[in-house]
Amino acid sequence: MRRLLPFLVPLALAACSQNPPAQGAGAVDKADAGEAPLAGLWKTTTTVNGRKALGENQTCMAADALGAGAPEGEAAAAGCTTTSRQARAGGYSYELVCEQDGVRSVVSGEVRRAARRTTATSTTRMFGPDGKEAAPAATVVVESTFAGPCPAGMKPGDFVQQGVG
Repeated sequence: MRRLLPFLVPLALAACSQNPPAQGAGAVDKADAGEAPLAGLWKTTTTVNGRKALGENQTCMAADALGAGAPEGEAAAAGCTTTSRQARAGGYSYELVCEQDGVRSVVSGEVRRAARRTTATSTTRMFGPDGKEAAPAATVVVESTFAGPCPAGMKPGDFVQQGVG
């Protein structure tokens, strides 16, 4: 279980697609979050430390769901606090600190959004109760690209996960 912990936090954060961004330190408003993504079919790939972590997924997104926060980056999570959040060209950067069961995780990330492409990069460092690094840092990159209109039979909110690679 200890070997999985570095991967669980960033993957869980990256997968939270409908939660609004945490408010607080340096909150970024919609104008600073990059271009609004297009409604339709989005294909997403995830890598952890440069290696493919999950199969490609396809999500049909509605226009009203796309502006509802920060689907690619940090999400309000139990035991987590956003310690910084700063506008960057085409997106924002953030730092999130989570504490659970004596383990402190520090997640540093950046989200870049455009109408046809979104990239979220996060690095998680974990520290045990003694303050020492509990596991090597893990870097997760989630890349989503617009693929066009949703196919027949797929409605907004539908999600298809391809095979794990």
